Amino acid sequence: MGYGSEANTQFFGGTHFDFNYSPFQLSEEFLHLNFDITNASICDTAGNLLFYTNGIEIHSAEGTQMENGGGLNPDPHTQQWEDRGYYLVQGAIILPLPDNTNEYYLFHDALTTFPLDLDGNYYKVNKMYLTIIDMSQNDLGVVISKNQPIISDTLDYGKITAIRHANGRDWWILEQEYFSNRFYTLMLDPSGISVENQAIGQPFPSGLGQAVFSPDGSKYVNFTTHNFEEGQFVNI
Repeated sequence: MGYGSEANTQFFGGTHFDFNYSPFQLSEEFLHLNFDITNASICDTAGNLLFYTNGIEIHSAEGTQMENGGGLNPDPHTQQWEDRGYYLVQGAIILPLPDNTNEYYLFHDALTTFPLDLDGNYYKVNKMYLTIIDMSQNDLGVVISKNQPIISDTLDYGKITAIRHANGRDWWILEQEYFSNRFYTLMLDPSGISVENQAIGQPFPSGLGQAVFSPDGSKYVNFTTHNFEEGQFVNI
């Protein structure tokens, strides 16, 4: 845990939780990558860290940038955040490619600026990208494909979530279209990704919040806090 580390102060740094002990052990850990909000990581079946990302860079288990691991979400605005990381809640997720022990798929959302009025701008998610990592290369992994657009549409602010397919092998990935009742449903199987969409229920707002599946995959909950008319946040 932690946003980042500074060599000259104890107030910023990583905290390492080790659950191999009971009670778990805490220790300080110097982080080579700063995080704002966006974060994703993955380990192997033995629990060993493979790599992680702050939505702008991908770092290996050794804490150094993976080969070809920079430059996620290419946009002039991303450059302003590269020192602290991207800031979309659930803005990135990593999944293993089914029936492949080496390749991992990183899905990540990209923001762009839209004009609001004469006095300012606001951000919208307008694209979901795919980046592919091959852990069989260079001992620590190599990014073999980066920033492939798989959805070009205005989307909810992050909230990328996934659940195992009923076949026990593949994955479903879900994300809401912006202020809509339409959801993009992506399936990840051994052949790659297929993208469809489904409209269900009534349109509802986008904004700050969280999206989750129940453990058995039978329920999906999307929590958003937003109210246009009141000009303040409420529970929807």
